[in-house]
Amino acid sequence: MLVKDIMAANVPVFKISVSVAAAKQEMMKQSSRYFAAEDNDRRWKGMVSDIDIKKAEESEDNFISDIMKTDMITAHPLDSAEELSGVFYQNNLEYIPIIEEDRIIGLVTEKEMLHTLVRLTGAHQPSSKLEIKVINKAGQLAEVAAIIKEHHINIQSVLVYPCQNDEEKVLVFRLATMNPLPVIQHLNDEGYTVLGPVR
Repeated sequence: MLVKDIMAANVPVFKISVSVAAAKQEMMKQSSRYFAAEDNDRRWKGMVSDIDIKKAEESEDNFISDIMKTDMITAHPLDSAEELSGVFYQNNLEYIPIIEEDRIIGLVTEKEMLHTLVRLTGAHQPSSKLEIKVINKAGQLAEVAAIIKEHHINIQSVLVYPCQNDEEKVLVFRLATMNPLPVIQHLNDEGYTVLGPVR
C-alpha cells in the first residue's frame, strides 16, 4: 500500500506572508487541525497547527512565517504506507506532510495510520482472529496456512508476533469465517498451540 492511497488530500494552506490575525479569522472557517505554509510560488515551506495559531500573539509584525514549523519529517506519495507507520512510531509524530516537487499534496495523520492498520488486518470485516504459537523456524506459516486451506476458509490477513523467547513466535490469522472451531480442532490434533480464541 502506498502513501498516496491513505493520505488526506486538499490540505488547507496559508501563505507565509499572511498575518497571524488574518490566519485566525480564516482558521475559524476550516475544520482542519493542520495547515500548510507556502510561498508565493506555491512551494511548501512548513506547517502550522490550530494550536500554534491560537497561541500566537496578534501583532502587526507576526506572520505565519514566524510561527510555522520547518524542520519536519516529510514523505513522498509513492513511499510505502507500512514503512511510514514505522516512522510515526519511532518519532512519536502526530502527522506527516506529503510533499512532491516542493508542493504539499496531502497529509497523513495518526487517524489515517489507524484506519490503514484496521484495513491491513481485516478487522473491519466480519471475521475471526486465530492466534497460534509455533516454533520459530522456516515453513511454519506455510504449514498452518495449508491446514486452514483444507477447510476452504479464506485468509484475510496474517501477522507475525515475537514471543519472549527467540525459539517461538505467534502467528495471527484473520479468517473469513465466524466459526473457526473446526480449524482449531485440526490445529490441536496436529500438535499446534492455539492461544485464541479459547474454546
